[in-house]
Amino acid sequence: MYPFYIHTLILNEDYEEATKLIDFALTVKGINKTEILLKKIMLLECQQEFKKALKVIKKVKLNTINTSYDYTIEETEKRLNKKGNGNSKNDKKAKKKK
Repeated sequence: MYPFYIHTLILNEDYEEATKLIDFALTVKGINKTEILLKKIMLLECQQEFKKALKVIKKVKLNTINTSYDYTIEETEKRLNKKGNGNSKNDKKAKKKK
């Protein structure tokens, strides 16, 4: 339930409320912390806080207890690295024009 509502808050750009709910959800006993931390990464990515999101990736890797999230984590990390480093083709073209 929490991951779906957090996702909705992020899509609605209610970032402050999403942050509060993520912080609370991480204190709930028995919750899937991997799922909540992935939503935190999504929130940080929407806020263009790529370095912070990459730090949370490390936490996610430590909290994951099965392989079902491996692909999602790897692809998210790749995407964040591209955004954080500005390695896209459009960024390179824009730098050359300057």
